[in-house]
Amino acid sequence: MAYVSLYRKYRPQCFADVVGQEHVVQTLQNALKAGRIANGYLFCGTRGVAKTTIARIFAKCLSCIGPDGTSTTPAIEPCNQCGPCRSIAAGQCVDVIEMDAASNRSVNDMARIRENVQFGPMENRFKTYIVDEAHQLSTDAKDAFLKTLEEPPPNVVFILATTESHAIPVTIASRCQQFDFKRGSILTLSQQVERVLGYEGLTMAPDAVGILARAAEGSYRDALSLLEQVLAYKREDVTPRDVTDVLGAVDGEVIASVIDTIASSDGAEAFAIAERVFTGGKDVRQFLKMLASRYRDMLYVAVGAKTGDTAVIGDVTSLAAQAKQFTPPTLLKSLEILAEAERETKYMNQHRLLLEMTLLKLMHVNVEPVAVAAPAPAPTRQAAPVARPVVRAVEPTPIDDLPPPPTNAPPAEYAPAPVAPVQAPPPSSRPAPPPMYNTGGSSRPAQAPIPATVAAAPASGPGHDVHESREQADYLRTHWQQVVNHVQARSPGGVKVFQDCRPVAQEKNVVILGFENKAYLDMLENVKRRQFIEEIINKILRVENGTFRVRGILNSAFRGPAPQAPVQAAPAPRPAPVAAAPVETQQSLEDESPLLDEVISIFGGKVTDEE
Repeated sequence: MAYVSLYRKYRPQCFADVVGQEHVVQTLQNALKAGRIANGYLFCGTRGVAKTTIARIFAKCLSCIGPDGTSTTPAIEPCNQCGPCRSIAAGQCVDVIEMDAASNRSVNDMARIRENVQFGPMENRFKTYIVDEAHQLSTDAKDAFLKTLEEPPPNVVFILATTESHAIPVTIASRCQQFDFKRGSILTLSQQVERVLGYEGLTMAPDAVGILARAAEGSYRDALSLLEQVLAYKREDVTPRDVTDVLGAVDGEVIASVIDTIASSDGAEAFAIAERVFTGGKDVRQFLKMLASRYRDMLYVAVGAKTGDTAVIGDVTSLAAQAKQFTPPTLLKSLEILAEAERETKYMNQHRLLLEMTLLKLMHVNVEPVAVAAPAPAPTRQAAPVARPVVRAVEPTPIDDLPPPPTNAPPAEYAPAPVAPVQAPPPSSRPAPPPMYNTGGSSRPAQAPIPATVAAAPASGPGHDVHESREQADYLRTHWQQVVNHVQARSPGGVKVFQDCRPVAQEKNVVILGFENKAYLDMLENVKRRQFIEEIINKILRVENGTFRVRGILNSAFRGPAPQAPVQAAPAPRPAPVAAAPVETQQSLEDESPLLDEVISIFGGKVTDEE
């Protein structure tokens, strides 16, 4: 006779044999007893928790006719002796159709079901469809299946089993009775392993059973598969060391010594531990799991939780002694470090380096004192608390509350007037240029604004253009933070682009934004993003959308080294007292001549004096 795996050999054949799913069994038995059989059932749960097993048992109950073959109603427990029960258990019943949705997931597969479902059961009382991994059906297949589930023929039952209930459309789930299967606890898994060992006439140390149960991670099938692997290695008097050797794990005594090394903060020994793990061929991820399990057990004991059964693995006395070397917050922080390291093993190939770093981090966490009562400081020597900045969300100021922007009309003092000879004031009497950035208390250095490009124009033109460019740019620089706040309120993800820039100049109706980062400057090339900031700028300036446009440049272009010029104590007066531009405009051009040179070098053009 061919060998049969333990999980198949000891698969439950009736509801009484099912472990850990009492809520599902009780509900199904009540429905069978009352004769209220639904057309659709949805079994949800992780792998190896008896979803398909209970579906088969339920199918046997629906068609069971009893040992004498006289029963005409569904049974609450299958007899496993009649013809329908034996054929279903052997997988030979034509009225119980099991299909794997991973390989039968198309619309054509659902069409075949719709065709066959019209024919009633051939041998049994009910025709039962068991669809495993139902979430893997394609979207179109789910839609095609919905019609059949919505109006099923009589004596047809659909049982859908899935490990991902969220992938089942609500239209299907709402037409089924949904049962959520529980993961197996360490206690129930241990009982299942011991029961199978009893059937096989074998023994195993309790700690070894606990290690197996924990390694199964809630799956009954995995627990029996691991047991079969261990029994293939050694069948008599299995010890915890035997289990850890087979599973590629680390012995509990070794883990305990690692904990002592971490408690002593021996950094050199941390590297030696990593060396032994690798030379011993142990899997780093499995080692981290075992270490995390030990930390969990110490935390369990440290907080005073009830110990017993298989709540912890190992001797409770030794766990309590080790737990005294740590505080509960330290144990909790260590578990977080181990969980993060276990996740990193999936993405990092240098597992040895990762293990060394993790061990050193655990030692660093343990450096904190366990329980030290610090003396109260003297009142006269008590240091004042250090003020910490409070970060609050900045709300954009309503547009109506902002001061009005400058108008486009030139002020009266810029009207043409007779010009008198004017000399440039001495450097000490020149007004300081306004800052380029509205720092708002920031440590970022201020810089003088860069005027717009000036070209030859009629006598009344240049003064007006320069004034308008300076006023608009100054106003935007002053209220740029409000522009950023409005961007953050409407698009939090894109605010970094405009936090990196400031308005530095204006060319007629084009606002020039200076960027520190070229990557953000490139982002401004996006049409939607550029239109978005233009809309906000026009709104701040209280003009019609589209009046002002934006263009970006790198700030380094403005801040390049200026041409060297001889330093003079004071600028020499102009020999010619006549100028075409108004007095105040011409003086402003002279005051800003160093910056004007930079603008001309970038944008081109020239400044002309008309006589």
